[in-house]
Amino acid sequence: PELKVLLFLMWEEGESKVSVGVYPHQSKHWEALELSDCSTKEEIKAKYRKLSVKYHPDKNQEDGAKERFQRITEAYEALKETDGQLAFPWERFPERQQMMKGSDLIRTLGFLGAEAAQQDPIKAQFMQQVVKEATDCRVLLHERDTKDEEKSCKEIWADALCVDERSGANHLVKVYRRIVTLSEAAKLAAKEGMEELDE
Repeated sequence: PELKVLLFLMWEEGESKVSVGVYPHQSKHWEALELSDCSTKEEIKAKYRKLSVKYHPDKNQEDGAKERFQRITEAYEALKETDGQLAFPWERFPERQQMMKGSDLIRTLGFLGAEAAQQDPIKAQFMQQVVKEATDCRVLLHERDTKDEEKSCKEIWADALCVDERSGANHLVKVYRRIVTLSEAAKLAAKEGMEELDE
């Protein structure tokens, strides 16, 4: 049977945050319903109704209609509670696209989730194994730096659709990293404030 893993890790300290999630992507179900993975619940339901009427065995006697109807029904059952949160907008961001194997993805981007992985090393190791087994990973990477007088913030989003052709497993990996650091002036002011409290 196809491996379906759902795991989530998170670390927070002050304004900094790191989260890592592994979610079953279920590409075959999206294909069965002829929808993109960013479809809403309403779109999923509407498409299911349309296709189930079209391929219902009582109305469609073509070869393969019964099997297609079963795939459509199975897809709807798997996706009916999904509301766009597992979207992987590959086509919208060609400038951010990278292709690699799962083992390369771990080496290249594994550090992004380091703090979250320390929260539950066993779960993190299992997540790494799922990614490492992937034969094909489509990766979207986005970075943003912001700075003001008091602090700087570096944010990184990495989304990867990881497919293991051997087992048929298909997972979406989402990593978010926000590290906030105080400016030297803010650190100095905080230190002076602490010294005044000590006196």
